[in-house]
Amino acid sequence: MGGCSSSGTLTANQMEGRLRAARATHSLSLKGLRLKAIPAEVLGLGDKLRSLDLSGNLNIDLAGVECLGSLRKLSVNGCKLVSLPPLASMTSLEELSAAHNSLSDLPSLPPSLLSLDASRNQLTTVPSGLAACDGLEVRAMGLGSCPCFVCSASSVMGPRSPHPRSRCPCRETKAWR
Repeated sequence: MGGCSSSGTLTANQMEGRLRAARATHSLSLKGLRLKAIPAEVLGLGDKLRSLDLSGNLNIDLAGVECLGSLRKLSVNGCKLVSLPPLASMTSLEELSAAHNSLSDLPSLPPSLLSLDASRNQLTTVPSGLAACDGLEVRAMGLGSCPCFVCSASSVMGPRSPHPRSRCPCRETKAWR
């Protein structure tokens, strides 16, 4: 067989090697492989996969990602995505990294989420349901004029705000300017 039809950069043997390793480690990186969709073989891993990195695959179609029921970590940084599929049903998902895309909003997120990086997007509102994510650490959201999620979300998140906007530590960073 030739190359993997969805990437054009992996041979069938290389893909099989990565899938074999993923079955053993429960982790799979397909960064920058020019994938246009999640390969069926990856979706076939189902509950075996805990971590999936699809970063750098421009305009990848994430259809079917919700079938990866045991996925704990999903990275889709730098994919030029304008939207994400519904993720609320992914009850094992703890970490979502979707930085450097073109997202204007985020879908409903699962309450299991513990870490979110949605920096360098075009978000204009705080996603509904974020307050339901107990223990959520938002590393960066970048809403409005302040790149700090805490400032941007203080009216929604209430007590999670550790500092008032006037004393925001991100005022000291280049991102503020």
